[in-house]
Amino acid sequence: APRSDNLGRRPEHVRVESLYLRMRELPPRLRERLLATEPDPKIRDEVVALLRQAPIDPLRQTEPEAFRWNAPERLGVYRIRGRVGEGAMGSVYEAVDPAGRRVALKVLKTTGSLETEARFAQERALLERMSHPNIARVIGGGFEGEHAYFAMEYIDGGQSIVRYCREREEPLRGRLERFLELCDGVAHAHDRGIIHRDLKPANILVSIEAGIARTKVIDFGIAKVLGEDPNDPGWTGQVHVLGTENYMSPEHRADAREVTVQSDVYSLGVILGELVVGTLTPPDDESRFSRVREPYHRFDARRVPRDLQAILRRAVEPEVGLRYRNVPELRDDVRAFLNGEPVRARLPGPFRSFWIIVTRHPALCTAVLCAGVSLGLLVLREVSEADRARDQSRRLAAFVASTFDNICQLDESAADLDDRRRFWSDFLSFVEVHREGDRDLRYWHAEALRHLGDVEHEANQLEKAQEFHFRSVELLSEIEARSGEDIRFEAARSVGLVNLGDLAKERGEDDVAEDKYREALELDEWLSRLDPIYRDNLYWSYERLTYWYRTRNPDESVRFRHAAWRLVQDELQNDPNALGFRHARASLWLIEWEFARGGEDLARQLNLARNALDDAEFLVARRPVYRTFRHLEARAWHALALTQRSRGLLADAQEASRHAVRCAEFLASGDPRQLVYSLTWLSTLWSRWELLRDLHLDPESREHAKRMIDAVDRVASIHPDHPRVRGFSDRVDRAAREVGLDR
Repeated sequence: APRSDNLGRRPEHVRVESLYLRMRELPPRLRERLLATEPDPKIRDEVVALLRQAPIDPLRQTEPEAFRWNAPERLGVYRIRGRVGEGAMGSVYEAVDPAGRRVALKVLKTTGSLETEARFAQERALLERMSHPNIARVIGGGFEGEHAYFAMEYIDGGQSIVRYCREREEPLRGRLERFLELCDGVAHAHDRGIIHRDLKPANILVSIEAGIARTKVIDFGIAKVLGEDPNDPGWTGQVHVLGTENYMSPEHRADAREVTVQSDVYSLGVILGELVVGTLTPPDDESRFSRVREPYHRFDARRVPRDLQAILRRAVEPEVGLRYRNVPELRDDVRAFLNGEPVRARLPGPFRSFWIIVTRHPALCTAVLCAGVSLGLLVLREVSEADRARDQSRRLAAFVASTFDNICQLDESAADLDDRRRFWSDFLSFVEVHREGDRDLRYWHAEALRHLGDVEHEANQLEKAQEFHFRSVELLSEIEARSGEDIRFEAARSVGLVNLGDLAKERGEDDVAEDKYREALELDEWLSRLDPIYRDNLYWSYERLTYWYRTRNPDESVRFRHAAWRLVQDELQNDPNALGFRHARASLWLIEWEFARGGEDLARQLNLARNALDDAEFLVARRPVYRTFRHLEARAWHALALTQRSRGLLADAQEASRHAVRCAEFLASGDPRQLVYSLTWLSTLWSRWELLRDLHLDPESREHAKRMIDAVDRVASIHPDHPRVRGFSDRVDRAAREVGLDR
């Protein structure tokens, strides 16, 4: 496997950086405990050397326990119910005021540090200066013995903005609307002359007020007041580097006195990226192990629309002069993106203007894409041939990427193979002309070849599929040889290797198939270590090899099956609603059902089928047009029907088989050339026939036999030589004779 990550760093550098950033947040004694977990003495020495050079935050030099105290039942007029968390300088408690209203009580245990006490007093003063629905408001405060405190509004059921959006599977529009509320609150603080300096998801909570979600900014404990003199002894900004590393702007990390409103803009950009992407790389550190700097955080271009990616890049631009000047500028660009209007981060050229016109009319969007993709690409060709300037080339690549994303969505929902073939053929024709000299366009060229290979494979055109997939993998390897390793190209090459393995398996070339699957597994393991987004690819490698070795090497099959379960359980523990891993778990339930089928434990088989169906219905409810999820649902109903029949639950089995046929017929009716769906359809029809025969429902059996004859004739007319289709045809002949039908 490759020996460096996607930033060009060797694994030991990545381990040093990860350990350093974690230890930098801890007080000395806890640092020693964490350092002792690293087995490599060279890495330990490197981290210790870096920590000696790091700025010291006096708040982090105190053990967390020093801030903890046994809270009394009351503080002032407030009755304390219990502790709910930690702020930048104190503990936060749930309390009740004399009127019975819940409040959040923030308490500082006096530590003898005038600096810390001054910050605490400043936080209350700053909060009292602000009044905005997206900022937690102050209700009161005071002193009780040695304890300073103040009361804020209680944010009922508050979750961090990222967790709230993730658990509710908020669509992109909902996430951006939450972000706009956050911008409103931060802009209000800036208008009052206050820079937060510690904006991060944990300090941005979403509460439900009268059934409406409301975003709230909290914890102004290390805020800075605009206009203060850094040389003034009473300056509240301090010279220490305070804040949270991953959300801190470069100028903030370098010198606390350089913090401006644009530092908060940077933090908002990181939060925005986390909302729309899910994972971010940490910002580059100035230490000696960071050899490569990027002008922005890495985002997965396949998951972020191009205009939004431009907004993200500008928001987290290390050069202050290239960043948004203030929060309203960032907010206005996000709002423009939501409204389908041009954004400041990238002024629309002819390509973007064309695309904006399309997206402003969603009712026509699908029709335009289906009927006019080739026309749009011809326009692009003429413009690009007239102007080959570098800026034009960048905009061309951006439009191609946006078009690719939209065709992918159409490809997933389109039923007709000819439509899908036309989408990708038009796209391929364009990128083939312009791919030379442009690395990104060569990547899209390889992806178009891969998708055409998928279409031909589903149509059972194996020679054409082989040609497209081979060209795709060859092109990706050629790009790697010229330009060096790139995580995106390696991920695409892994998928291409799997496709070549599948084709080799269908031709009976087992040695070739196994080599391709193993090579893809090696790549997927490497990719998943570099970026968690590729862990779903690793799961499918595990599942593929589970099936491959089922009869060839049962011990290996069990090993890969267990690895797949561990991966799925870990991911769903972090995010129970992750669609990719709910899909994986449903598939695993069906694998377990297949392995258990034929055994005596029918209760277990029934539970496995029901579990698969629960996950499949969850997926279909969220993505009803995705064929892969619909296919999973059909298979789960089919498994349930077969198991219920084995247990003698014939009425239940009849109902389940009806659902299985309905789901499978829905898929096959789109285009019977898609063989995998047609075979599932024939399987569900045959199982229902056997059930009706067992129930002696003769009239219904006869009608169902007619239905099977029509289905088999339809599929056999397209795939006459496929052995499974011929097998179904023979069985249907026997069924027709049983009920007195001529075929």
